[in-house]
Amino acid sequence: MVDLPGEPGFDSIAMANGNLVIAHSAANTVDIFNMPRRRLIAQIKNIPGASGVAVDAQGGRVYLSSKTSPGIYVVAMHDWSVENTIPTDAPVDTMLFSASAGKLFLSSEVAQIITAVDVAHGNFQQKLNVQGLPQGMAFDPEQ
Repeated sequence: MVDLPGEPGFDSIAMANGNLVIAHSAANTVDIFNMPRRRLIAQIKNIPGASGVAVDAQGGRVYLSSKTSPGIYVVAMHDWSVENTIPTDAPVDTMLFSASAGKLFLSSEVAQIITAVDVAHGNFQQKLNVQGLPQGMAFDPEQ
C-alpha cells in the first residue's frame, strides 16, 4: 500500500529512476514515491488534471500530461523540476515514449488525434486524425 496525501483520484503511473511516478488528478499534482524508503520524496504541483506519465530513462526525463489543458510538461528526473513545456493543440489523455523511435506518442480524446512528437529534433509533431476516441497505446519496436 502507498499512503499519499490528498483526495483519491489517480490516473497513470510509471517507474522512473527507481521511483513510482503517480499522476494525481484530484490534487492537480504528480507525486514521486520512493519505493525502498516507502515515502513521498517530491511533488510536482500545478499540473491541472494530471493524467499521463511517460518516461525517457536514457534522457533522464519524465513527460506529464493534463486532461484539462493542452501541453506536455517536461520534468528532469535528477531534481523533479519542470524544465520545459511542449505545446499541443488539445489536452492529452495518455502518452507512450519509445526510446527506439525517439518519439513521444500522445492521444487526445477531445481532438480525436494521435500525435507523434520527435523530442530529439525540436519537438517536431506529426498528427493523425483517428476519427474516434483513442484511449490506450502499445508500441511494438519490430513493427
